Amino acid sequence: MTENSNEQYQEAPEELRAPMNEALEPDLIPEAPAGVGEDAPVSAAEPASDEQKADLHAGSTEPKNVKPAKVKRGPWTWIGIGFIFLALALAIFFGYQRGVAMRVKQQESTVLTRVSNQLELTYADMAAGSYANAKERLLYILRISPNFPGAAELLAQVETNLLASTPIPSEPTPIIPEATPEPEFTPTPDLRGAEEVYNHLVAQIQSQAWSDAIQTVATLKENFYEYRTLEVDGLHFIALRNDGVQKINSGRLEQGMYELSVAERLGALDGQADGARYWASVYLTGASHWDTNWQQVLEIFEPLSQQMPSLSDESGLTARDRYRIALYRLGDQFNGQGDPCSAVAFYQRSLEQGEDAQVRQNLGYIQQACDASRQPEPTPIPPEPSPDAAPTEAPTEPPAEPTP
Repeated sequence: MTENSNEQYQEAPEELRAPMNEALEPDLIPEAPAGVGEDAPVSAAEPASDEQKADLHAGSTEPKNVKPAKVKRGPWTWIGIGFIFLALALAIFFGYQRGVAMRVKQQESTVLTRVSNQLELTYADMAAGSYANAKERLLYILRISPNFPGAAELLAQVETNLLASTPIPSEPTPIIPEATPEPEFTPTPDLRGAEEVYNHLVAQIQSQAWSDAIQTVATLKENFYEYRTLEVDGLHFIALRNDGVQKINSGRLEQGMYELSVAERLGALDGQADGARYWASVYLTGASHWDTNWQQVLEIFEPLSQQMPSLSDESGLTARDRYRIALYRLGDQFNGQGDPCSAVAFYQRSLEQGEDAQVRQNLGYIQQACDASRQPEPTPIPPEPSPDAAPTEAPTEPPAEPTP
């Protein structure tokens, strides 16, 4: 039986023998029982177990059909896409805002240039006594820049001077004002090239011709607005800053304060310029109380006379002069209230700030009044008796009798 089986195995086709050889691996052939030699006949192969099949399948080198895994997009992918769209939206938004800001800045610069020119002409008209023209110019400034600092106060001052200079007729007659068209004040166009005007501006800055440099900047912006705007604004700031400080030191406080306020819109002011503007404002505040509140005038000009003693306005009175005058005028106020001794103290402080013959003379009179008020009132002296008068004796009582 065994031999027949071996013959059948040898006669089997090659296709059937190959699987059988693969199934019978050397390590899977069971050991022969004891007493059986090498020439013992080989029995038929037993069927492989489930574990053997699993080991054979694991050791097979044949490729397996593996399905490709799906690529899943995590939340970070969507966050990155959202971030890209957000950055694009922000770039569009800020670009639009920048364009709007540049347009607004251009409009403000044009308005400031016109206001600067008109204000310079206004001060020139006021100096010449042409208050009507100055009023028209100020009304024009308030129309194009209603919140411009100091324009409303200057208009009130011009109107006051205009009323004071207008004669009042004995018989009032109705006055019908004529409608005048709104004046257009445009600078004369300069036909020179932008480079030539710019070089002229640089030369004016180097020679410290600040007022001329401001006019040149106005011409350059009017005719060649887009030409080297950054450099022109820088030179404009330098001219306004220095000319403003120079005008404050020369007594033109309002003009200097205005130019410094315009310069501050172009760049930050340094400590000296900002301090000059501050003390000029303090001076004008103290001068506004002149002849109405001497105590307030004294409180304002006392520190000012120590910090900026030579600061003055167009009246020519320095801060020290106003402090000296306020002292003896306040002394007059105390003297009029019946307190000459307090007045003496203010007069003496006034003379310490500067000698004044009239103040010295008035101090002598007030000192006499103070001394007189300090003298005690005389006590009345009883009258002396006359020698012709009969002496009067007081009645005497008889002595008392002794009691027994």
